[in-house]
Amino acid sequence: MAVKLLIIEGTDRCGKNTLIENLIPYCQNTIITHFSTPEGVTDTEKKLFQQTSFEEEFKKAEFFLNSKLFKTPKKDKMNLFIWNRAHLGEFVYGKLYRETNPEEWVMNLEESYGFDVNENVYLLLLTASPEFLAKHDDGLSFDSSIEARKMELINFRNAFQESKIVKKLELQVEKNGYYRDEKEITEQVLKFIKT
Repeated sequence: MAVKLLIIEGTDRCGKNTLIENLIPYCQNTIITHFSTPEGVTDTEKKLFQQTSFEEEFKKAEFFLNSKLFKTPKKDKMNLFIWNRAHLGEFVYGKLYRETNPEEWVMNLEESYGFDVNENVYLLLLTASPEFLAKHDDGLSFDSSIEARKMELINFRNAFQESKIVKKLELQVEKNGYYRDEKEITEQVLKFIKT
C-alpha cells in the first residue's frame, strides 16, 4: 500500500494532537512533522526560513509518497505521513501575525510538488466555533480572543478553499458546546483517508 500524506490544519485547541494520537494505532509506519515557528529577527528572515523549511518538507513528503521502502502493511494498517499544521497554517498565521506575506508563495508549493494531483494526499481542516475555541484556549495562542479566533477561522477556510488538493474534508470537532467523541472523529477521518 502506498504511503499517504495527511495534512491536518486548524486553529489552536481544535484537537489536532489528540487526533494524531488516535490515528497511530491504525498505522504500520507513521512519520509526524510538526512545523515550527520561523526563526529570525526580521520578517524577511522569518519568511526566508519558512520558505526554505516548507520546500524541504514538501521534497521529503514527495520522496515518501513515491517510496517503495515501506513494507505493505497488514489489511487493517496503513503507512501514514502526517503534517501537524503545515502550509495552510503558515498562510493564516504568517498573514495575521508575522506579516511574512505567505500568500505570495505558500499555495504554489502544492502544484510545484504535485500535491494537487496526487491521489494519496489528504487535507483535513478541523473547525469549531470561535467562542468554543476561545473558551478552551491554553494561553499559548497568538491571541485568545473570540474576535481573533473568528479571523483565524475565516482565513483557514479561505486557505482551505484555495488549496488545490483534491481530497479534502472540513470536520467540525464541537457538538453542543463540547468536544465531539474522539472515537467518532477518528473513525470519520479513517474513512476519509481510506477513500
